[in-house]
Formats: sequence, structure tokens, C-alpha cells
Amino acid sequence: MTAALFGILVQAMRYLRRWQWRSRAVGIGLTRVVVIFALALVPAHAWMSWHRLPDANEVHMGYRAAFASELNHVPGEQLVIVRYSSDHDPGEEWVYNRADIDHAKIVWAREILDEDIRPLLDYFRNRTVWLAEPDADPPRLTAYSAPSGRTGSQ
Repeated sequence: MTAALFGILVQAMRYLRRWQWRSRAVGIGLTRVVVIFALALVPAHAWMSWHRLPDANEVHMGYRAAFASELNHVPGEQLVIVRYSSDHDPGEEWVYNRADIDHAKIVWAREILDEDIRPLLDYFRNRTVWLAEPDADPPRLTAYSAPSGRTGSQ
């Protein structure tokens, strides 16, 4: 695909180079300007790629990694309940686990609105339970406590 695009661009430059306006050869000047701009963008692109800011997804995943690292140093096994906000971006997923969930040091689980979480808490009763809120600013990790009077989410 790149070779085909390059071929099309070279052909376009050949036709542009021959362009005249009022009997003046302006196409040659335009093609030179295009080449100069393309060459000038190479160092600009290199500088931007070395100094780029991380996008929002990288920042959020950095928080998840930091939380996981912190929990790896806590004694015992951990269960992290992830509470997404109603406007959560589905591309920023925090809930993924090791293949052997029962023997993983940290298990990540999604809190589902109006769904009873008690069976999950009972199954992982020997784990310390945490609440991760990735959509908070900044994302936070706190000890989990079920809302009083019910076992579902908020």
C-alpha cells in the first residue's frame, strides 16, 4: 500500500511540475516547496515523537499498573472491585485477570449497577477487597465497603 501511495504521489508531482499559469512555469516552484516542507517535517516529527505527551488511555493504564504494583506488595490475596462511572469510555478497560484466577494474587472484577455482589464477595471471602474508581480525577483505590442496607452497587 505504501509503494502504491508513493507511486501516486510521484505521478502527481510530475504533473504539478509541468503546470503553467499565464505562460509561467509555476509548477516547478510548487514541487520544490512541497519537497522542502516534507524534508523540514522529518526533524519536527522526530522531535514530537521523542517529546510526546501520553494519551489519556496510557495515563489511566498507568494508574492501574501502579495500583497493581502497590497491591502486589500487600500481604495476602486481593480482590479489586472496579466501579466505572456512567460515562466511562469502554476502550479504557481495567478488568482483566490472569488465566488462573483462583490462584492469582490480584483479581479484578467489575461492579455492575443493581447487581448483587455478595456471591462474588463470598467466593473470594479470604481476600482483602478494594474499590478502584478509574473515572475519578485522579483515579483512586480505597478499601471496599458494601453500601449499608444493600449489596449491589451505587
